[in-house]
Amino acid sequence: MKKAEITSQVCLIDFGPIKMPAVSLGTSPFIGAGQFGQSSLYYREKFLNHPDNMVALIIKAVSLGIPCVHVLPYKEIIHAVKEAQYQLRQEIATYFTVGIGKIDEELDMAADIGSKVVFIHGSISDRCDSSQMSRLCKKVTLAGFIPGVATHQPDQTLFWIEDENIDFKVYMVAINPLGYLMGKDPNLTVELLKRTEKKIIAKKVLAAGKISPKGSFSYLKSLNIADGLTIGITSEEEMNQTFQIALELWPRKEK
Repeated sequence: MKKAEITSQVCLIDFGPIKMPAVSLGTSPFIGAGQFGQSSLYYREKFLNHPDNMVALIIKAVSLGIPCVHVLPYKEIIHAVKEAQYQLRQEIATYFTVGIGKIDEELDMAADIGSKVVFIHGSISDRCDSSQMSRLCKKVTLAGFIPGVATHQPDQTLFWIEDENIDFKVYMVAINPLGYLMGKDPNLTVELLKRTEKKIIAKKVLAAGKISPKGSFSYLKSLNIADGLTIGITSEEEMNQTFQIALELWPRKEK
């Protein structure tokens, strides 16, 4: 089975023991996440209730040179990634988020799918509970994953984590020209991200469809603070456009 590190046509993020594709297919649309407004129920029905539609998009992403998915802990998404990998006979790298349900069970799901990097969901990290976050960071690390933090209020939570010096290795944070979900002070978030030594994965880069891929990606590139990005896509046509821009801006330089 060909490794994602070899087949990726986008640049790789060096996490030390492993390298991961810098661009991943996000799965928020697959679950009908709330930020999609009136389209949420339609997306949930289209994808979560019909996993073959998820499989098709994952396979399309791999065909474009992006063999990587950011997985939320839903059995339907797990099935879709496994099925795509089975059909392709090719590794699909995965980032994974835990904290939506029972974390121990979700870590088992992450291990089952071969994830390497695991993020604590913002619903937990944004509580800024030092004891809880230190314990979870250790739990994720001892389970064999690189520990990361996702947040919905980066201008508060990330400053707190930096001050607490908890040993997370990577942040997943919204970055977009509108400041959408970047906290009460998006400029403060950008300044912190410029200073941190953590790896940074950008999410919500299209602000739930309010910004064009070209404008959003150009903005992200100009900031020069993100090591990678994850982006939810709902059709092959949208993927052709969006991932082509990503491939141009974050090309694989070494083979």
